[in-house]
Amino acid sequence: MVKEKEEKEFGNILVDSWKEYKRNFRLFFKTYIGLYIIPLAIVTIISTIMLINLFGSIPEFQQSLLTGKQITAKDMGSFSPEVVNSLLQYLGIALILSLGLVILNFILCLGIFYVASFNKGKMKSGEAIKGGLGYFWKTLGLLVLLIVFLIPLYILLIVPGLIFTVFWIFSVYILFIEKKGIWDSLKGSYHLVKGRWWKTFGYILLFGLIAIAISIMFSIPEWIIQFILTSVYDGNFPLLFGTLSTIGFFTKIAISMVVVPLGILFYKNMYLQWKEGKKK
Repeated sequence: MVKEKEEKEFGNILVDSWKEYKRNFRLFFKTYIGLYIIPLAIVTIISTIMLINLFGSIPEFQQSLLTGKQITAKDMGSFSPEVVNSLLQYLGIALILSLGLVILNFILCLGIFYVASFNKGKMKSGEAIKGGLGYFWKTLGLLVLLIVFLIPLYILLIVPGLIFTVFWIFSVYILFIEKKGIWDSLKGSYHLVKGRWWKTFGYILLFGLIAIAISIMFSIPEWIIQFILTSVYDGNFPLLFGTLSTIGFFTKIAISMVVVPLGILFYKNMYLQWKEGKKK
């Protein structure tokens, strides 16, 4: 009976989160366009052109793309100095572009957290981004503190790292919704989870499995198309690589636009239910 009650509670939270996701889909989509879709499209185009120019004449790379075989250090040892220099230049540019995407993704998540925390039905994308940016430094500080605390725990012993990850899962929502400081948000999350750690962990695990299932569902068409294209490869490497990059681009967008907002909404509703339960 206890198991059925827990499953029902999880299902209620998930259904409420899905309904909230659908109500805010247009707002999420507009926010994604400026902070994720357009920047990712620019980076994908630049990276694809650079990779085609750099690796289009390298048989080892083409073979790696077709078969999935990794390029080894021995393979790279046969590259000319010009190719190696071009590769290093590409890695440098890719690092800069990736850093830019990370910052924009962080701002995007702040906007989604702001929508999840405060939207009453009339919020616009600009308001969401501006509101999220108001929590930029506090959220960044919380993230840094979590990294400082959790990474050593995971390195030394996985179990303590996992335990405190669950204890602090709601800290960002306390920071946003209750407008508390970083340390108070960590303490508030700890006290909220205390006494129901296993239930919290179970819900996190269940949603994680759902997120994986969603990702696989969106990735299946990409895998099928990739298999077909590599099977009929006729030597036109730019066309093959460009097509696969385009398909991967849309797959990433589809997965992110469902999993990220839905996850933020789910944990927010979970936090609110846990908070309500503490009052009783």
